[in-house]
Amino acid sequence: SQKAAQLLRQRGFKKRMEIIPNGVDTKLFRKQNGALMRKSLGIDSIFTIGYVGRFIKEKGLHILLKAVSRLSQDFRLLFVGEGPYKKEIIHLSNRFGINEKLHLVGTISPDQVPLYLNCMDILVLPSYKSSNWEEFFGRVLIEAMACEVSVIGSDSGEIPNVIGKAGIIFESKSFDSLRKALERIMGNGNIRLDLGKMGRLLVKNCYSWERISAKTKDVYFELLKRN
Repeated sequence: SQKAAQLLRQRGFKKRMEIIPNGVDTKLFRKQNGALMRKSLGIDSIFTIGYVGRFIKEKGLHILLKAVSRLSQDFRLLFVGEGPYKKEIIHLSNRFGINEKLHLVGTISPDQVPLYLNCMDILVLPSYKSSNWEEFFGRVLIEAMACEVSVIGSDSGEIPNVIGKAGIIFESKSFDSLRKALERIMGNGNIRLDLGKMGRLLVKNCYSWERISAKTKDVYFELLKRN
């Protein structure tokens, strides 16, 4: 990622670098009809805000919980993952009075991830930088965009570079900034649709396995020519 390259430069690496980011299988991660899965989860046609990943504090899930508790529109939260912050998530959902809107799904297999992403209207990655941690990519962002799910991410780490113009960026650690970003998408189906299409196009052009493998091949062929 660009963030990783920047860190290497700061630590004194001066030779040439090629940035080849994470890739995603666009045949597996694609838009699908999630109606049956949504119904089985009890979220059916209600607007669903999602998160997929580890449950740790640095992922900013407390910020997301506080932000959605201030929304005027009805919604459901779909959190997929596990981690040490799970008890705090449950505690905060009760504290903010949104426990009945929260749906927690534990660890799932990689091939199930697209099914759950297609149950979401928005995926949010609210990570923030701490003294010993920073988001160096955010793979779930390209997985969601490949499924044409609109994404919202914080301005922390590599997140803005991954999303580009295909999503909405909010100020990290600011629940009010996140609330406004959510309201903007929730209140306009056209924006959500446009962002979904832009996200899919971005992934196909920059993060598909075909694109990543081609970049990797080019690097190896250039090294072979030098030798």
